[in-house]
Amino acid sequence: MLEMTRITMASIRPMGYDTFSRDRNLSAASAVAWPHDVHHACGAGSTLTHSFLEFVVDQLHELSHVESRRMFGGFGLYAGGIFFGIVYDDRLYFKTDETSATNYVVRGMRSFQPNERQTLRNYYEVPPDIVDDRDELVEWAIRALGV
Repeated sequence: MLEMTRITMASIRPMGYDTFSRDRNLSAASAVAWPHDVHHACGAGSTLTHSFLEFVVDQLHELSHVESRRMFGGFGLYAGGIFFGIVYDDRLYFKTDETSATNYVVRGMRSFQPNERQTLRNYYEVPPDIVDDRDELVEWAIRALGV
């Protein structure tokens, strides 16, 4: 059974995506500690930081009823009940089609691969600069919802 988690941000905002995704040499202990900065084992050597999940959900607050549910050793993202994204190992992936996948590939982004034997080619990692830009992220999410 999937666990439903509804997340809202109060006045505390975690570090930007760039810090989480680009500086992988930082240990959890050396990163800035946020109240919800809890690391969970999510599968083969991966971890998920709740502050990153909260950051993503906060960035997407303009979308209607954004919710997260545990899945794939991470979290699936839903807006109005429509599955459109995955948060896994402090990375965000959006659903794509042949046309929209091009936007990800030209930026060097890869498809979602939760383990060595499984790759979901219709979900691509969202570029860090897009995750940090609330307006751009909402636009990319709307495209993902339309796929």
